Parts: sequence; structure tokens; C-alpha cells
Amino acid sequence: MESIHEVIRNINKEFPEIGWGVAGSISGKSVEVGREITLQKWGKGDAKYFWITYFSDNSEVVEKCKKAKNYIVIIDIDIKDIEESSAQTLSIAVGKKGKLSEIITRVDREELSFSVKQDFFTCYFIKFDEKYYLEKINNILRFKNLKEFRDSLSITLSDWNDYGYYTVLYVNIWKEKFWLRVNPRSQEMIDYLKGTGKKPMLDDGTDLCSLGGVEYYEFLKKYLPYTIRQQWFSITKDFAYNLKNLDKASQKYEDFVDSYAEDFKMQPPYGKSHNFFNNSFMRNMEIKKIKDIFHPLTVDGFDEGNDNENKVDKKLAIKESVDENIESIKYDFGNEKGSLLFVKNRGSELSTEVYAIIGGNGSGKSFRINEIIKSHMEGDNKFSSIIHFSLSPFDSIIKYKQNGEEFEIASIEKDTDGVLYEKIGFVSVETPRITQVVNKLQGQQLKDIIDWLEDEYSIDGSEKKPTKKFTMKDSFTFYIQDVLLDFIAASDKKFELWLNCLDLFAFEKWARDIIDAFSDKNIQLDDFKKLSELSSGQSTILLYITKLVSSINRGCLVIFDEPETFMHPPMIKAFIRAVAKVCEEEKAFCLIATHSPLILQEIPHKCIYTLNAEHELRSVSYKTFGENLDSLYKNVYGVELQMTGYNNLLTERRNFLIDSINKVADKEVGENNPNPESDSLSNTQASSTNDKEKTEELNVESFPIFSNASDKNLLGDEAYLKYLIIEDEIKTYIKSKNNDINPKQGE
Repeated sequence: MESIHEVIRNINKEFPEIGWGVAGSISGKSVEVGREITLQKWGKGDAKYFWITYFSDNSEVVEKCKKAKNYIVIIDIDIKDIEESSAQTLSIAVGKKGKLSEIITRVDREELSFSVKQDFFTCYFIKFDEKYYLEKINNILRFKNLKEFRDSLSITLSDWNDYGYYTVLYVNIWKEKFWLRVNPRSQEMIDYLKGTGKKPMLDDGTDLCSLGGVEYYEFLKKYLPYTIRQQWFSITKDFAYNLKNLDKASQKYEDFVDSYAEDFKMQPPYGKSHNFFNNSFMRNMEIKKIKDIFHPLTVDGFDEGNDNENKVDKKLAIKESVDENIESIKYDFGNEKGSLLFVKNRGSELSTEVYAIIGGNGSGKSFRINEIIKSHMEGDNKFSSIIHFSLSPFDSIIKYKQNGEEFEIASIEKDTDGVLYEKIGFVSVETPRITQVVNKLQGQQLKDIIDWLEDEYSIDGSEKKPTKKFTMKDSFTFYIQDVLLDFIAASDKKFELWLNCLDLFAFEKWARDIIDAFSDKNIQLDDFKKLSELSSGQSTILLYITKLVSSINRGCLVIFDEPETFMHPPMIKAFIRAVAKVCEEEKAFCLIATHSPLILQEIPHKCIYTLNAEHELRSVSYKTFGENLDSLYKNVYGVELQMTGYNNLLTERRNFLIDSINKVADKEVGENNPNPESDSLSNTQASSTNDKEKTEELNVESFPIFSNASDKNLLGDEAYLKYLIIEDEIKTYIKSKNNDINPKQGE
């Protein structure tokens, strides 16, 4: 059974959205709380304030009933009751108003959970030695009706500009802050959402609607029962909930002409025309993401209510990586090729979302990756999307079949709803994205940066086209700028994740400079210039991290093909940590094809697969996370490692010396016994002669391992150990050969 302190840690970890108060034990005394201090901290009316407590050994309840030690107590503080109280000091004691005997009786009966209401607080008693105590606490925390939820909301207008459109509201609830895009964005809309005003009327041909982010929908799934969620989504006309309305809007607004945007000079970032849907709702968003990721969250618990509106939508195939009822995702490569298993929710503090396939060149790593991508394109329903990072110029063409017809996979594959597969690498920058960058800068009215770009890269301002050929580094810089201009509009949580990833590279000055430049989301010319000052390697890392954080979705698979090729060891370590952080945060998976033990050091062995000589994929049995590199190299490459590098050089020297010793020894023996076929008398005479005149023996000094003796001083520990082994072997071999040259008497 978990200890009480483990239980408290688990509760805080499981419910971080709550403003947890005192976490201590209940003794025989009451806890005094100051009215003004409490109201100052929690008196906004939108706060949810709880205390986590337990019974101490000297509490009156435990003294009368030892079973109380198995209970956690959640105290729900009612802020409104405190506001109405005139007392300056308020007393919290679970046994107030004669309730102590009731508590002892119910504890003694070992009720799994029960509650006791006091004057301005309610005590919930949960038996934590049973399996589902977190689920019971979740039921306590969930909203009981729509009014309670709406009363808890604090909603404010945001001045965020999405290419000329303002649709963002900040929705604050408990400790959380969410972005919610709405049409219309107005105080009237806020009053309507809070339940204090009428539904806004629109006369511009657009529709009332809303769209949140994944954190918003996850919060609602967790704390709003489905029937209440259904009411809220119907009020807000949420696109993620009602996919029929989403499809209608996608068609309607693709070429919907908005008179508000008549003077816009830039090209629409999405669709064919400027309007709130294309410029704002779809910024850094895809229909596919809404359907695959957001929608399952909105209809979770569907069976709780009678929802005719979404019965068809509920039947949509939920991806295995998103489906919470599926614990693992398996790829079979055939009986003789092995299989790969992605396991969800390991509950580990280590990087268990990151997997690796290790093997030498030609071992079959690329084949496995290509098979996964091919299966995805043929509709295996395992992952929501695949993002593939590779800088190899020799990647093979992947083909897949659909409806009996064969296709080649392009660098980006889409269906009607969005991106299914995207490859990032040299192929991504074949066409420089300077036009897209200038267009987005125009949308944000950053003319000084546009002027600098036109001058720096010789761009024709009227045509927005370059008049010179760009380098590969230029193309990577434009790609970063293009992604970053959209990514700036990401949720605060996602943008913070990007900054945290860059902070892992803070031992490099360039990473600190990028953090300083963009952490305020306010793009200035000097900030933008820093992107073009990066080296090719730095640009690649920044592109990988920025593209990863901006494009990854829940249930996504990220593939990296030998990322170590452009990074030095400290960067490799930081990079794997960053990838692990992103995958854990976004509930996604990563697969790395590598032949670097440095990468294996950052991944637990249960997430690593190796390819043997028969090209079979097998999970490794040896420890890898934090293991020393020497052990990893030997485990991964084994005999192969002994046949290369310094091992090979020293082995060649050993073989050369053995061969030289044999030649000299054979010559000496031959001269000593020129006629091996002579009769025994001759041999006896020869032996007698040799006793008197021994043939000159071989000496070790004549066969040095290195002709230059000082070379020995250049050897590292491993090489020197092998040197000593060979030296000892040569001495022993020379001794045996000397016995052949001058046999001892009687031999």
C-alpha cells in the first residue's frame, strides 16, 4: 500500500490544475485561516481551493478508530461562504458541529468514500488503500452542472493579431489559462459565454463558432461530465465537437470574401480568401488535427448522454495512438524480420516515449522505417500523422498502394483534411520559402524586416522573387523563419515547451541568443537577423526543434534518421532530451534510427531494438540508460568492433610479427638441419655438433611491435592493454620458436 506522502504526491501530480492549499495532517486542533488573506489569494470567484489532509497519530479520530489512518481527506473551501462571513478568522476542523461521531462511525464501517458538510467547507473522506482513489477524487473535483462551470470562468479579450484578425479570448479557470478562438470576439460574446448576456447577433455573413486547443479540450474532458460538456459545446458552437459544422465551415470559408480584408495586400495563409476562419482559426492548425485529436476528446464519455448530433461522428476510426483503451502499438515485419512494440503510459520518469533501432549500415534500419511509413500511408490507423526528419541525400523512394494503384510517397502527403506524412530535410528546402516569409511578414506589418530581407538576399520587392541563387544554408534559414512566424501564434504552453527545449542547448551561445530574441513573442529586426547568423549545423538543430514542437500532435510518430551525423556529443545528448520532453508533453512517440551508442545512453533498454546479422529486429537485453560507452560499443558491435580501428591496427602488427618470426625461425632450423631425410647416425652426429655449437636464438628486441618505440606512449588505456597482451604473446611465441631452433637435451 502507498504511504500517505506518496498519495499526496500522486494527487498533486494527477490534478495540477487545482490550487491545492495546506497539505498537512489533522491533529486534535482546528486550523485557523485568515479571512482577508484567503480572499486576497483565492477570492476571485473563479478559484477552486482544496486542502489535502490526513489524520495524524494524535488526532481524536485515530485515537478512537485506527482505521482512519487509511483515509485521505480533501477539504473543499467555499470561497463564496467565506465572502459572506463577517468573522476575520475562520476555523477549519473536521469534527465541527457534532460531526465527529458521524465521521468515526463511517470510518469504522470502512466506507470507501463519504462527505461531511460544514459551515464554509466540505470534507471528503477517501479510503486510499483501494485501487480507484484517484478516480474518486476526480469525481469530487468535477463540475456538477453548467452554471457552476460558467461561474468559475474568467474570460478576457486578447489583442493577439492573426494576420489582421482578432479572435482570441483568454479563458482562465482555476490555475489554467487557455486560448479560445471565437467569432465574434467581443465583450458581448464574453457575457454570453459566462451566461450573463444574450447570444451575439452577426450581420456580416459569418457564423458564431469557437475552436480551442488540445489543452482546453483535455481540461474539459477531465472536469466536465459529457452531458455538461455537450451543453457547453452547443452554446459555443465548437468546431471540434460538431464535425458536420466544421466541414461546412471549411467549404464555406475557403473562398468567402470578407469586406473587412479588402485592403489586405498579402496572400491568404489558408484557403483562397481572407476571413477569420482562414487567417485565424486555421493558423497553425489543420482540419485533420481537429478531427483526429480534438474531436475524440470532446465526445469522450459519449454513452453518458443522448447525443443524436454526434452519433455518426463517434464512429470515426480513432487512431490507436490516441485511443486510451489501447495500451500498445505493434508493427510486425514478418516471422523472420521481428516486430517493434510502442508501449503507452509506462509511468516512468525516463524517456520511454523515445525508441531506437540500432544497427550498422545496410543492416535494415531504413527498411523498417520505410515499412512503417508505407503502412501508415495505406491506412493502418496506428498514428495520427508521421513527421520524418532525415538529412540523407540517399533516401530510397517509398511506394505504397491505395485502391489497387501504386504511388510514390512525396515529401509531404495530404488528404482532404490535412498532412498525413511530412519529411523534413534537404527535400524540404529545394524550393526556398522566401515568398512565404515575406507574405507572413506583410500580414504582421513588419515592413522593416521585409526591407532588410530584400536588401540582404537581393529580392525584387515588386515580384517578391529573388534575383540571386540561394545557398542551402539560406534555404534552411527561410524554412525556420516561415515556421517560426506561425509558431509565434501557438499556445503559451506550446511556446514555453519550445523555449524549454532550447534551454537544454544553453551551453551554446547561439541557443541563448535565440531564447533572448524570441521569448517575448515580439519579433524585431535584430531578432530576425540572428536567425541568418547561425551556422549550418545550428540552423539544422533549430529547424528540427522548432518544426518538431510546432507540428507534433497527440498520437503522432516522429522519425529521426541518424540525427547524430550533424551534432557533436553534447548536442546529441541535449537533442535526445529535447525530443523526449516534447514527446512526453504531447503524448507522442519517437523512433530514432542510429548507430551511435551516445544516443543509446539516453534511452532505457526496453525501448531499444537491434538488428542482428540475419537482419532480425530484436529488443536488447543489456542496460543502456547511463551505461558507459565502452560497454555499449562492445554490446552493440561486439566482434565487429575488434576488427576495426586501433584493434585492427594492433592485430595486423601482431600477425606481421608472427609471420616474420616464423620466417626467421624456419631459416635457422633449416640451416641447422639441412638434410631432414638423413639417417639416424647423421642426425646423432648433427645433434652432437649442435651441443657444442648452438644456433643463434631469436630475441624479443628484434621484433618490436612498433619500430618507433615512442609510439607506445601515444596509446590510450584500451589500446595499451591490447599492446601488452600482444607483447606477452610475442614473447611466448619467440620462446617456443627458440626451443624449435635449439631443442633441449632429451627432447
